[in-house]
Amino acid sequence: MPVRAQAAGQRNGMPPPGTTLARARPASKYLKPTDSDWPAIGSSGD
Repeated sequence: MPVRAQAAGQRNGMPPPGTTLARARPASKYLKPTDSDWPAIGSSGD
C-alpha cells in the first residue's frame, strides 16, 4: 500500500504520468504491467 501511494505521488509531483514509468520499463508497462504500475495509473487517472 505505501508503495502505491509513493508511486502515485511521485508521478503527480514530478513529470507527467507515464513519463517516468515509460522510461523505467516501457516493455513491462505494455506487455506485463506489474501490480505497482496499474494501481498507480488507475489512482492517478481516477
